[in-house]
Amino acid sequence: MLTLPQAKAYMDERQAGYAAHRVGPGHLVRMDMGDDPVQTAEVVSYMDQRVRDFPIPGRIAVVTSSAIARLQVRRVVYSIDGNRRLFEDPTAALAWLLERPAAA
Repeated sequence: MLTLPQAKAYMDERQAGYAAHRVGPGHLVRMDMGDDPVQTAEVVSYMDQRVRDFPIPGRIAVVTSSAIARLQVRRVVYSIDGNRRLFEDPTAALAWLLERPAAA
């Protein structure tokens, strides 16, 4: 589990990376939480607040096989909708992120 100072350092690093690479709205995100432990409510709340300062992604795929992590993602991080999905398989998550919508 991350401590609050570790979560701050992690989010600072992510935010600096976004800025350095000029990541803008509509980007794709695959978060592989496969080896990550479930975090405390305090850490998740902090990270949720910090991510609001990041550019808004077009699609987010979260990879985890943990039932508890799935509940935490659904409850605290964001709602699952057409542009945000949970996966157990990283390859399936990447395929979904890269698929092109059918032409109308």
